[in-house]
Amino acid sequence: MNTNNISLENKLKKFMHEYKLTVRKFCEVIGMSSANLYDVYRRNNIDTKYLRIISEKYKVPMWYFFVNDEQALTNNNNNSAQTATEKTILKNEVKALKKEVKLLTDLVDTKDLLIDELMNSRCNS
Repeated sequence: MNTNNISLENKLKKFMHEYKLTVRKFCEVIGMSSANLYDVYRRNNIDTKYLRIISEKYKVPMWYFFVNDEQALTNNNNNSAQTATEKTILKNEVKALKKEVKLLTDLVDTKDLLIDELMNSRCNS
């Protein structure tokens, strides 16, 4: 997987710095030898299986390593907008469900009152 003009070495080093990872720890987590990592730097190429591991372990998109920082920020802003929209939708759903719970609770309370009245009227008869 060639990254053309994006320096995979710089992106990986920046990533490790942000996550406070040593080369040894990073390699240990993704199952790669440090010699193989330095080969990745030299070739500016990494196997997809390692990207999947990084993505799953650290919750970063695989594309992060193939775009410059400006593109990454644009994509993150789009993701933020999508996340904000999803949050709004979920908030509205929660409000609707709370209303439904309130209505059902009131209905149960009303039912209980009716049962009590019926039981009392039966006992008084």
